[in-house]
Amino acid sequence: MIKPTMYYSQIDGGHSVGQELEYLLIKGDKPYDFIDMFVQELKLTLPGINRRKNSPKVYVDAWNLELCSSPHTNISDLYEEMSELYEAMASKAKNKGIKIIKNSSYNFKKLDKGNRFTGSHVHVGNPWLTRTKLLEALTPYLPIFVALANNSSTKKYPKGSERLRNGPFGKMLSKNNHKQAKAIFKHEVAPTIEIRCLDRSKTLEEDIAIAAFVYATAEKLKENFRFFSQNIMHENFVKLYFIPKFADKDSLSGLSEILLQNAAKHGFDTKVNLIFTNYDVKKTLKDIAKQHYLEIQDKLHEIHTPKNLIKILEEKIQ
Repeated sequence: MIKPTMYYSQIDGGHSVGQELEYLLIKGDKPYDFIDMFVQELKLTLPGINRRKNSPKVYVDAWNLELCSSPHTNISDLYEEMSELYEAMASKAKNKGIKIIKNSSYNFKKLDKGNRFTGSHVHVGNPWLTRTKLLEALTPYLPIFVALANNSSTKKYPKGSERLRNGPFGKMLSKNNHKQAKAIFKHEVAPTIEIRCLDRSKTLEEDIAIAAFVYATAEKLKENFRFFSQNIMHENFVKLYFIPKFADKDSLSGLSEILLQNAAKHGFDTKVNLIFTNYDVKKTLKDIAKQHYLEIQDKLHEIHTPKNLIKILEEKIQ
């Protein structure tokens, strides 16, 4: 099936957000065999789905069913749309005796490796000419995003997300050039930055709350006068992780990979112990996330994040 394309730059000059949520459908102890037929039936129950360029989409990606929102300028509308899509999917699955798997709470050992790549992808709209700047500005924040997505453990899996721990983001990304192992990249055909290193959470509300956190971060960065700095990635690393300004590009690249890897394995407990010459800082990603949250609080309200989603973020971070 051809994956649909969204035209985010046409929405409010690129100030937009969208989300793709992947679900694994299980019947018995194996992936549901007739997922293509399930998707076609689901489309019939949702008027307007897959109809226009910017309409919401539902499609099959490998063995996963993927719900894809329209581009939105605020989180309330994104939440409302994704809730409608999810409820329609859940109702149809229940009628067919199918389980909908949220992968942060599912034992992947039951599945072959080809069925383990599922999660949440957040698209942040941005004009073509400044997409590279936004990618560079957002990159230092990826460990925080991953830790936030990983901070959703269950009693059965107290260590958090099995997908993140055992998937590509828990390994050395520099040794894996596959698209699925790219934590962030410029979309090939749409003017968006896609953040794809997030896991599915226990609830839809958590998924949307994390998307709000990502979107608020991007919008906050765009309004900063430093956004067009030639060294924006370096400057944001220095700001977030207390790195001395003389740290070189190779050091930052290695740091980014290590932090992302550890965030996938340990979530907010990841220690940020950085030693450059005599410069020693002992912090955790939770400390960094708390400080960053204070900086984007106003933006979360500006993008109309519902109060229950803000409460979720505060509970996860605090």
